[in-house]
Amino acid sequence: MYCASVEYYNPNTGTSSTYTLNIEVESDNLVIIHWPNGGWLDESHFISEDISSGTCSFTSDKGYEYNVTILGKNCQFTDSSISEDFNEEQEIDIEDEVQPDEEIE
Repeated sequence: MYCASVEYYNPNTGTSSTYTLNIEVESDNLVIIHWPNGGWLDESHFISEDISSGTCSFTSDKGYEYNVTILGKNCQFTDSSISEDFNEEQEIDIEDEVQPDEEIE
């Protein structure tokens, strides 16, 4: 588990945002991005990318573009840091992407 800066861009709406989120890496590949609302983006939504250099970019199955940069070990969030990084308007865009009812295997 690492803390990462995740840049999100939706080319359909022109919406872009940057989040500080926890990610999971296995064998130097990005496999999961965790959203503060309990949802996640995993390999069912994108092809796992090599992040051994500390950064990677990919396009999700919905055509959204992501740039991920590892900042360090596991992010430590407080309620105020989550609300500053993740507001309701952005959550609506992301809800289409993540499926919070799915279980992580």
